[in-house]
Formats: sequence, structure tokens, C-alpha cells
Amino acid sequence: MASKADAPKETAPKAEAQAPLPARPEVKSSVSTLTAEAAKPKPEAKAAPASAAAASVAKEKVKAEKPKAEAKAGTVINVIPAQTPSPSVVGASATPPTLKTDTTQVAAQGSETSYRQSPAASASVPAAQPSRTAVSQLTGAAPGGYTAQPAGLAAAASTVAKSQPEPVPRQAAEIVSRAPVPSTASMPPSTVPVSSSVPAVGFANSLTALGQQALKAMGLAAPEQPAAAATGSSAPATVPKEGPAAVAVGRAAARGSNPVVMKNAAGKLTTPISKKYQIIFVTSEVAPWSKTGGLGEAMDGLPTALAGLGHRVMTIAPRYDQYKEGWDTAYAGEVPMGNSVEPVRAFHAFESKVDRVFIDHECFLGKVWGKTGSMLYGPEWGKDFADNQWRFTYFAKAVLKIIQELPLGGYVYGGDSIVVVNDWHCGMVPVFLSMMKKSCPKDWANTKSALLIHNAVFQGRFDRDDPEEPNTEVYGLPEAIMSTFTFNMPIKVGRTEAKVKRCINWMGCAAKYVDRILTVSPTYAWEIINLPEMGCELDDIFMAKGVTGIVNGVKETVSPMNATFTKKAEMPSTFSVKDVDEKKAELKAQLQEMYGLPVSAETPLCVFVGRMDLQKGYDYLLAALTAVLKNVDLQLI
Repeated sequence: MASKADAPKETAPKAEAQAPLPARPEVKSSVSTLTAEAAKPKPEAKAAPASAAAASVAKEKVKAEKPKAEAKAGTVINVIPAQTPSPSVVGASATPPTLKTDTTQVAAQGSETSYRQSPAASASVPAAQPSRTAVSQLTGAAPGGYTAQPAGLAAAASTVAKSQPEPVPRQAAEIVSRAPVPSTASMPPSTVPVSSSVPAVGFANSLTALGQQALKAMGLAAPEQPAAAATGSSAPATVPKEGPAAVAVGRAAARGSNPVVMKNAAGKLTTPISKKYQIIFVTSEVAPWSKTGGLGEAMDGLPTALAGLGHRVMTIAPRYDQYKEGWDTAYAGEVPMGNSVEPVRAFHAFESKVDRVFIDHECFLGKVWGKTGSMLYGPEWGKDFADNQWRFTYFAKAVLKIIQELPLGGYVYGGDSIVVVNDWHCGMVPVFLSMMKKSCPKDWANTKSALLIHNAVFQGRFDRDDPEEPNTEVYGLPEAIMSTFTFNMPIKVGRTEAKVKRCINWMGCAAKYVDRILTVSPTYAWEIINLPEMGCELDDIFMAKGVTGIVNGVKETVSPMNATFTKKAEMPSTFSVKDVDEKKAELKAQLQEMYGLPVSAETPLCVFVGRMDLQKGYDYLLAALTAVLKNVDLQLI
């Protein structure tokens, strides 16, 4: 952190020019309670760790909390209180009045949320590239390869809709069926009226039904047995009835292709696809091997779904533990890390048609004695390992070695690939990739890259002048490149934090060097561009590059009707719409008993799942509980 002498020279506007924004009474009460709790005497030192894993990680060096730079006399910092969404943000009012400002305007009278002013932004933002047509998005065709409207799709959608007990909300069907397009400086997506042409159900369900109809028309059930008998196989060849593979069959039918053909003498069935990509996901965690939250879950399901659509897919993640599914590939490489040269080893597993590669190094495997669990980045939430910058710089360099040199199934992925980096931990990969494109254009000229943002608050900020951090020689980059992602900003996100003169920002770095920026939903893409408090000081970069939101999906197995899922979730039994009331009553009683609550069918039971973090909305929850608990019989977990 910067010293007092390094504190920024400029001061915040005077209170008369910009009065602090008012907070709701309920929020004030909650904040007062939390403040009183924080002021209580600190508890005694923690007891000895209860496990060998906790004991070993406790010995690891963590980043010290630097003293904050003192604000100069007369400096006023307006703290933004917990906010109530303005009517326009939730789509309940007309376009707010435009104010004469250069970059932002308030969203509604009295609101505490601001968003970018469209006229000011449009002058500096390059025009977005034409998006793929709805037809090509629907059929999976290469751009320009198929333009005819799929026949029979509307009828298939109608069939699915009739079989469902309740109609699908039009807005939900539109969200999962729209073609991804870059977000713009505009009103929120929720204010856009839903088109009357939105399908009755999502395209995935429509395509699945279309594919099943095509297979039935082919009489596929008849040739299944002969194909199996001819090869001496006891199990007949089958076709998928749900999931990405079933969607691929429907896409083929929509393009007018034969949806299923024999692949080889073994009788395995396949479906033709119009295009096939090599897609590489670079991630700091991938479930079920390593996970702290949604990132790990997404890197489990998304690659599997893309592989099911016919693409060649690989994930590359650190090897934090000895995974029983991962086998040593015998690959041996090395990368320079300042004054040293570090070895690169790789383990591999092939699961659900996805190449799962784990980079093996002591900086990952040797942190915790025993299972790493959620201690991927530090011994506990809010505390980072002191060498995280070194660890993930090494990881980024090793990733490029793996892409070009590790043969899987007899072939390396190489440069003809799409590299998707996730969040800040992988932010240096695009920078090193850009350098390799210059030094080895033959190997990397065709490589495309994208940054997938799951949470823009965590950006990987490091002080270049902090003697406890690795020196910049570890990067091996010229100053002309290092300066492109060195900013004057705080190490921690927040308006009240003191800035440092040379702050490295890994997410900002990735955003500058990738070809595309993606987020986990169209709404979040709009937020990090239009709401400065959501863009966390990177909104200008996001706006300049453009951000496309694609809705996170859910694996088909995550369903109360799936026996494997209910067993893993320790639910009493499966249930469907036919017996949901009875079975959920049983589940509710089980939870009440588990948490020591009175078992009551009449008392409402609410469950909050998430971190106690403002991003998760717990401040709204506290404010709401303050208002209703005196008058409502309610249980909360």
C-alpha cells in the first residue's frame, strides 16, 4: 500500500458540491447493528487448527494487511450506502431525464445508482461487429453457411409447450433463446419489451423435440438392434434424449441434414455438425476437483456442454491435490521465472469427452498437507497467499506450453484454438499470448482469445512497488507492455481506499489484450458497462472493448427428478410436478429438524445461500428482516 507521502494529491469534491446520498432507515439500523458488532473486543487468539490440512496451511505466508494512508485534513469521502434499485433499473419506469454531464447520469430522481449517458458513450465506442443471425445461432451453422428458416421447429416447440403443466414465461424463453450480442450504453435489458415472436419454449427444448421427431420418422429403433448384433455388442446403439448431444441432433435436423449416421463398425452413432472448434478454458478451479464457488461449477458444466455439441474441448487448471482421475502424462517442460527456470508437468483425465489437464507444481500441490478444499488462494476467506502473483504468473506461462506441446489423443491443440481465460487469476495468459504472436506468428496467428468474467470485483491488483511482492522480472515483459496494465488505483476495490501509483490490475490487463469479453449473463454485461459501481474502475475498458453476456446454464442432472442429484444433495427422494407439494413438505421438515428449528408445516422457511457479502444482497435481507420479523412468523437459515 502507499505511504502517507504517496497518497493522491487530489481531494474529493466538497460536501457542499456533492452531499452524501441518503440511506434507507432500515439499512441505517442494520449498519448501526453491524458497526456495534465490529466495535466489540476481539476474541482471543484462535485455538490450534483442528486438522493437519489447516495446520499446514497456517504456516504459509499470507499477504500482510498494509496500514491505510491517512486522508489529508479537509478531504471528504462520500460513502455510498446500501442501495435500493431505482425504478428504471428494474424496468418499472420510463427513460430517466438526461442530465448535462460528460460520462454519467442518474438513473431516476433521488436514486443512488448512476449509469452511462448513451450520447456521450456512443461517440467513442466502436461499432459492434454484426452478430450471428438467429438462424445460424439456432442451427449451429457457420456464419453464412445456412440461412433458411428451420422447418418444423415451431411445431416442435408447440408440442413441448403442450406437454408442460405450466406455460414458460415469455421473458425466460427469450433469455435462453436470444443470440448473444454485445451490450451497449443503454437502458437496462429488463426495460426492453419482450417480442411477440418469442418461442413458446427455449430453443434447446425445441431442438431436442425436433431431433426426436426426425429420429422417429427415420425408424431408427429398427436398425439399432442389427447394428449391435453385427458387431457382437450386447448393448444396442442409442441416441441421446436430453442434453447438448440431443440438441446437436436437433440442429442437424433443422439444417436438413441426416440427424444420425453410423460412425464406425462398432455401431456408435454420431450426428453431423456444421463447424467444429478447439476450445480451451483456462481456469484457476474446475469442479469437482477444485472449487470455491460458481467459477468451478461453470468450468465443470460449460466445457461438457460444448463437447456434447461436437467441439474438441480442454480445460487447464492447477493441480492442487492428487486427483485419482488424473494420470501423469510424462510431459516435461520448463518456463523462465525471473532468475530461475521452473519445471512444468501435466496430469490428464478424459471425462465426458473433455480433456481435463492439471498443471503440476509445488506452488499449487505443496500449499496444504492433505486435501486443499477451498484453500486455493489463501488459508481462509479474505486472506491471500503472499505468492499468489508468482503462482499465477507461472501458471499463465505454463498454459501456453501445454497448448503447443502436450499431445492428447495423438494431437496437440496448438494455435488453431479459442482460448477462454476465466477471471483475474488467468489474466496474464492473453498478454503472454500477444507476445508469442509477435515472436512466433506461425504457431499462434490463428489463436483467438476471450475473457470470461464471473465477478468483476475480484481483479487481481498488486502494488509494483511493494517489496513483499515478486519483482517485475518474473513477468519477463518489457516496460512498454507492463505499463499498459499499470494503473493509479487502490489495491482494494472501493472509493474509500487509498490509491497507489503503480497498481498492476490483472483483470484490466486481460480485458485489454483479449479479442472478446464475455460475462455470465446479458444483465451483468450491461451492469459492468453502464454502472460505474459494478465496473469497479474498469468500466471504461469494458466499454471500449465491448462485453457480451451469455446466460449461465444448468446441467440436466441438476434436477429434483434425477436420482443421482438428489442422493448427492442428501434429499429424501426425487420428486416432480406431480408430487412436489408432498415431497417438499418432507424436505422442509428434514431441514427444520437438522437446524434445530420447530418442525412446523405452517411456518414459512426461508434459506439464504451465499457469502455474507454486499454482492449477495445480505444487506437487503437484514433490512427486510428488521421490518417484518416483529409481525411475521418466519424461519430463516
